[in-house]
Amino acid sequence: AEDPAGALWIGSLGGGLQRYRDGRLERFPMPSAAADSFVFSVRPDAAGGVWLSADREDLYYFDGRRIRPSPVHVHGVKTLLADQDGGLWVGTKAGLSGIKDGRLHAFGPADGFEPRDVRALARAPDGAVWIGTGDGTIYRHANGRLTAFRPPDAQPLHHAVGELVLVG
Repeated sequence: AEDPAGALWIGSLGGGLQRYRDGRLERFPMPSAAADSFVFSVRPDAAGGVWLSADREDLYYFDGRRIRPSPVHVHGVKTLLADQDGGLWVGTKAGLSGIKDGRLHAFGPADGFEPRDVRALARAPDGAVWIGTGDGTIYRHANGRLTAFRPPDAQPLHHAVGELVLVG
């Protein structure tokens, strides 16, 4: 993932968190409590830090000096999306969550979201957040509301959404 300064952040399986900037690759060590240096998902934020899914798919934060477990515990993290206003969208094997001002909100039926694994997150040019799930359902979050889109013939093993790319 690219940060606002143009550096490329890389999550690797065994090499931890890495940053490619000005022709040089830097490696940032995982905390000693982390079993391996596996980093699955990386997302720079507006504050200059980096959110990552690492170790056993737990949420971590790199503040520019060191990587620490997130103050809000989230497990099973598959994908991340940072907001411009400091919030974080988190897709997990159990569903969708948002972190804002240190508070975790797990989306559920009351929000219009049926719990399922979330594998992809993307922001549209209009600010809407698109959410791709393992059963093929795609959600759009705009103006505080979730809307579901699902192909009529969707089958979990054949229509899982692995990535969303929005152009515009």
